[in-house]
Amino acid sequence: MFSVRPGINAEEALVHVSLLLDCAVQVSDEITERASGVERGLIWSMIHSVEMARAVVDSLLDANRPAENIQQI
Repeated sequence: MFSVRPGINAEEALVHVSLLLDCAVQVSDEITERASGVERGLIWSMIHSVEMARAVVDSLLDANRPAENIQQI
């Protein structure tokens, strides 16, 4: 069963969320290739929402990194 470890800091949690959202996009891309019609449109809508959520998480992570670390990424 999944649970969040007590005491985990926000940055670690956001990194994990970013990875989970990336996996969701990859799986959705695979499903989209096999879908048709309305299903494909619904999946693309979901992908768009997941990508926006990941952009928010990644922006939060970037805001907490020192400037020199951001340039190296």
